[in-house]
Amino acid sequence: MLLKNFNVLVVDDVVLMCSFLYSAANQLHGSRAHKAFDYNTAADILEHEPIDLLITDIELGSKSGLDLLMKIRTNAFTATAHDIPIIVFSGNSYRELLQKCISFDANDFLVKPVTYAHLKEKIYYHLEHEKTIQPPSYYIELMRGVKKPERVNAERARQSSISTARAIKRRAAATEDILAEYEEKLENLDRLEFLLGIRI
Repeated sequence: MLLKNFNVLVVDDVVLMCSFLYSAANQLHGSRAHKAFDYNTAADILEHEPIDLLITDIELGSKSGLDLLMKIRTNAFTATAHDIPIIVFSGNSYRELLQKCISFDANDFLVKPVTYAHLKEKIYYHLEHEKTIQPPSYYIELMRGVKKPERVNAERARQSSISTARAIKRRAAATEDILAEYEEKLENLDRLEFLLGIRI
């Protein structure tokens, strides 16, 4: 259900982009936006403010948006819940990095440049539609990397082994679809840059 009053944090080390995202998020009805140009500032805000949705660039200098995603999902921040919607965006991300974001249940991916209308649509969508997020212990085990932890899902536990296998295959297919769509957007941007002779 859409929150009447919600806090959005936007994080980007490019000042103009961060300012645009902050301005756009602040214009949404019921929104109170926060902005950060680096990982440390973002972490401080997440620690002291109850953030309801995070939008972060994946590349933030020495630390990354993935680092923020992992910290949130492992419940490392006092004021911010571990299961908030997280939208990751970037103009040039490696497939491996995107797969890690998917493993830690990022809610969505955006390709730069992004329009105000598209951003508004994504924010409202993810505040209205809940995604099943695992308990923090699941992501802590995932970070340790000793073995892939079992996803906690009561409904899946009641399914037969055949149904479980089908569910896993569907998730794998959905993950591949997300990556394929994201890569196609990046290729379209590359073509546009080449045709216009500019770097976006």
